[in-house]
Amino acid sequence: QQRGLFAVAETYMGRVIDLARQNSDYGLEVIGLLRHGEALNEQGRFDDAYNDLRQGLLGACRLEDTESIIDLKTKLAWVADNLGRYGEALTNYQEALTMLEQQDDKFRIPDILFRLAGLLTNRAQQGDYDQARQYILKGIEIAKNTNNTEKLAELIQRLGVLVNNASDPHEA
Repeated sequence: QQRGLFAVAETYMGRVIDLARQNSDYGLEVIGLLRHGEALNEQGRFDDAYNDLRQGLLGACRLEDTESIIDLKTKLAWVADNLGRYGEALTNYQEALTMLEQQDDKFRIPDILFRLAGLLTNRAQQGDYDQARQYILKGIEIAKNTNNTEKLAELIQRLGVLVNNASDPHEA
């Protein structure tokens, strides 16, 4: 049933993109491409989602729309990971994190740290325990300082998974 809802969202966002292009509304086009890409990703259409998100990122960069750039880099990282493009996913998450840190965005930084830690934890066979642990601990600190209890719980849970999955528990 959810896939049906995402198919409807895909249709409507396609219309938004067409309308934005007809009216040369580049900001609306960027938003439409972001949401269209999300809908495609949720349907498992990762290549199509990737293409929309890349196109949206190019538009956001032309507009110098920092918020959209952060959102698009975050979504691109998610889709790149779904496509098995680990290095690209890592780079996009790290770039989004850097931009959020420059804005001192204490609310969204823990989320990106959580995503980065998850990406690295899932790729632990590549020896990323230490970096994942660093991201998790940094996220825990920020979440505690901002009373973001939901993200704090998620990060602590992620740390538990990391320690549990470590071949040498002292490594994590």
